[in-house]
Amino acid sequence: MSRKVILLYGSGPNVGAAILKKFAANGWKTAAVVRTMKDEYKNSADLVLQADFADAQEIQKLYSEVETASSSVTGFTKLSSGPKVFIFTGNGFPTSIVPEQPGLGSGKAASAYLIEAAATALKDQSHWYFADERLQNGNPVMTDLSGEAHAEAYYDLAMRKEQGPWNYTFVKGKGYIKCSDVVDHAYTPIAKLFANIGK
Repeated sequence: MSRKVILLYGSGPNVGAAILKKFAANGWKTAAVVRTMKDEYKNSADLVLQADFADAQEIQKLYSEVETASSSVTGFTKLSSGPKVFIFTGNGFPTSIVPEQPGLGSGKAASAYLIEAAATALKDQSHWYFADERLQNGNPVMTDLSGEAHAEAYYDLAMRKEQGPWNYTFVKGKGYIKCSDVVDHAYTPIAKLFANIGK
């Protein structure tokens, strides 16, 4: 039986390092992808790769390098063994309007939408999460993230047998909390959507 593998995109010295340490301590093989290769990252995982996430070809190459298929969603759903869990590190931007940062807000909101769509459409094949650390009162943390809280939440999600809440809002030391600003969208097959245009 093959060992479980975590492929962590955007690994850094706080959240990424804590996640890799948690999974490695539980017997997982670890692969980290960093934007800029620094000496401190070189030994943070079993395999450390450098990539520009804005270049789709580089993402496809990463999957080849960690012995998976060749494209992100289809490659991810075809992993050969172990849990198939995709966790995107989010924040409060999808549920907040921040006029000073429209690029960040729209990027995170689009990512949250894609994660929700995948969690709905692919839940029998894989699990998809937009992980968002919150304060005790439910407000987004935004800064001062806890690497250890992320590691605990991510490991919990990776070990689940079924899809949980796609927008996984969690509090350090407490775990998942349902936040009132998180809205689930109705699943509408494309044929039904287009059939209702103009009606």
